[in-house]
Amino acid sequence: MGWTDEELLVLSNSNNHKIVRLKSGDYMWKRKLVNVWENHCVDTFENYNKPHAFLHYALSKWIWELKHRQESRNRSYRAARRKLGLIKRSVTRTVADKIKEINLLGLNLNQQELANEMGVSLSTVERALRSDYNRESQFGVSKARRVDNRVTYNPGAPQSVRVKSREYLDYVKEFNIKIQ
Repeated sequence: MGWTDEELLVLSNSNNHKIVRLKSGDYMWKRKLVNVWENHCVDTFENYNKPHAFLHYALSKWIWELKHRQESRNRSYRAARRKLGLIKRSVTRTVADKIKEINLLGLNLNQQELANEMGVSLSTVERALRSDYNRESQFGVSKARRVDNRVTYNPGAPQSVRVKSREYLDYVKEFNIKIQ
């Protein structure tokens, strides 16, 4: 079972675990995740030492997993911040391209924070993000037209976005032969 970060934080605290002696003389390992004590292990144990050893092993694993997740998150955040600095210092990109790239980094910056980070106005950020959205919808299928009842082709799309299907290439070839 995969634990969430909040559950791992609770599980890695030894105060949320206890080993209870049952009426039968066996021992049961219990945990408290959401203010309710529930059985952590289906099996019962004959002596106190075995569930205690399992508990300490599990605690060390949960602590390691939580620490590993936090370090991984911090590493990816630092990498994104480093990339943000490189994008900001770039002299070959336009401000709009920089805003679009920074928006895709996954830093969860809102538009105001993005404007502050770039040192531009909020309306500049809004315009850059809006123009990107409009450009995507402009090159969508709705603007495409039928060519020779076989191929859908979008003449307004940049070359990298155009449909380059086998039928289109054959059509272009036939058209060039007809022209000559």
